[in-house]
Amino acid sequence: PLDKGRFDAAFKSFCQKRQLRVEPRATTIDGRQVDLHQLHREIIQEGGMNIVDQKDMWAVIGARLGFNHFPGSEAEPARSGPVVAQQLQHMYKLYLLMFDSWYASQVMEKKIQAHQAGLPPNLQLQIQSMAPLSQFSVAELRAEGRDERVIAFVEQNRAMLQRTAAEER
Repeated sequence: PLDKGRFDAAFKSFCQKRQLRVEPRATTIDGRQVDLHQLHREIIQEGGMNIVDQKDMWAVIGARLGFNHFPGSEAEPARSGPVVAQQLQHMYKLYLLMFDSWYASQVMEKKIQAHQAGLPPNLQLQIQSMAPLSQFSVAELRAEGRDERVIAFVEQNRAMLQRTAAEER
């Protein structure tokens, strides 16, 4: 995840380019403003929105953001209520999902551009061979019996792999 300063600058630029206005009312829960940077950090640290959805972690993230309605125990983390969890999920999809995807693709593009000429041919072939896998969901890749490391690579580099697949067509 981005540190606060870099997040603020990048998110502001992202919103300006897309004429996206963050409405204070839309980022307020129970009369408290949600820190979008902290929400971004929590989701990224958990592996992204898809994983948070799969593991049904929105209520846990809500508690981490200070909306602790149900105290945790040794076996279970603290949780927010289901309404807060749903609001956070909606807020993330509305403001941060596209930003996080855009930012990840920007970072990947810069890495690729910086190393493209110096990439060993073997790595280029690996990327090209994995590009078609980017069209499949994690569940579909698992159903095919793909190795978890391959699935993790595809999930983390999906945008770059999809661009590579499109360029090969």
